[in-house]
Amino acid sequence: MKKILFLILLLSCQKNYSQSKKSYECIYTVYTIFDDESTKKSPLAETILKSKPIEYKLLINNFESFYEENSTLKNDDEDEKSLKIRRIISSGVESVKANFKIDQITQHLDVSGSRFCIETKISDNNWNVSSEKKTIDNYDCYKATIILDVLDRSGAVVQKQITAYFAPSIPIQGGPLTFFGLPGLILEIQDKSRKITLKSIKIIEGRVVEIPSSKECNKIFDSQIDYEKFIRELRKSAE
Repeated sequence: MKKILFLILLLSCQKNYSQSKKSYECIYTVYTIFDDESTKKSPLAETILKSKPIEYKLLINNFESFYEENSTLKNDDEDEKSLKIRRIISSGVESVKANFKIDQITQHLDVSGSRFCIETKISDNNWNVSSEKKTIDNYDCYKATIILDVLDRSGAVVQKQITAYFAPSIPIQGGPLTFFGLPGLILEIQDKSRKITLKSIKIIEGRVVEIPSSKECNKIFDSQIDYEKFIRELRKSAE
């Protein structure tokens, strides 16, 4: 039943968007979550919770999308340390580019001046769509979950669940970071450490919004796990 619901929504999304000549500009706000009371009371956590949340901009047309920190924001009053931590928790990436024609998502990461990329497929996102719904900003949204492999602090591979809410009435198979492939724009996404919500959406009629060109990478990884293992070893060798 869930698979049938997903296929119906996906086909409707593809049909509506393929017939559209619209582009979209979406602004997302990223909130840091501290679910442990003792962690909340730490000096860094208090600084982060008092500081202004980071916002990201998603540009999307029929063929590509581009996600990056919203450069129009001013962080003059932001504590530099908390801002850096927020960026790591928010995404840990400089930008994310998706190409729908070749089924590819590319994350761009800058680590101490070295540029790395992680290239994965949009179709690798194995979503589980449920019939559970809720209303977000007057949009009817369906709940979807995905399980990702990540490294914990010890370097072991563990699974992390991500929960998303998407709006089929906005026929975009996109969202923040690498979360693509749902039959509608993702309005909200959350895990244990962060919550990303759609702040605003601007519809650009009659033209294809320009997507920035990709930057060259010093090294390309095929998965998030491979990248995290590489960075872990890099930091160990620098100690």
